[in-house]
Amino acid sequence: MNNYNAYSDEQLLPLLREEKPVCDYAFDVLFNRYGSKLFSYCLFLTRNRSESNQVFHDAWLKFFLFIKSGKCVEKVLPFLILTVKHLIYDNARKINRNKKIRNELLTLSDWDSKIENTSRKQDNNELIELIHVAVDSLEDIYKEAFILKRFQELSNEEIAKLCNESVECIRKRITRATNMVKKILEPYIKEFNEK
Repeated sequence: MNNYNAYSDEQLLPLLREEKPVCDYAFDVLFNRYGSKLFSYCLFLTRNRSESNQVFHDAWLKFFLFIKSGKCVEKVLPFLILTVKHLIYDNARKINRNKKIRNELLTLSDWDSKIENTSRKQDNNELIELIHVAVDSLEDIYKEAFILKRFQELSNEEIAKLCNESVECIRKRITRATNMVKKILEPYIKEFNEK
């Protein structure tokens, strides 16, 4: 058996069109590579674990059928993220609700360097809440760019393609969003580190 984990995405995608077990191995590698990031993104958009599970599985199914039909995907994760966005928008239309997508998936581990001197759980919980407030205070266009860059680890080019904007515009949005979040959190982080 080949070591499919060593294969690049470009090498794995054509294998999805092969017969079993090759197809299954290739899919498993891609799923393991991107599954947790995609589920986090689903959860961050829906804020509902059940809905996230449904959207997550539907996105993978659409991806698989898209590739199986002979079509090409340039990058796997951006394709999946775009599929998730479309599924969520479609679901919202179907049940006739205008749900505003909220972007606030920040975890304590992403901010460890800012709070390494903070030892009390109460302080950590307060800081997490401040991070959520800081990200929530951003306009939607800045929130989306910030989350895609910081947590989905997409390049500016990939984000620009997803958002249908220029790379320069996305770069500026990410810079502004990061500066806004830092500015909001700066006095609180200083206070926490002094404790």
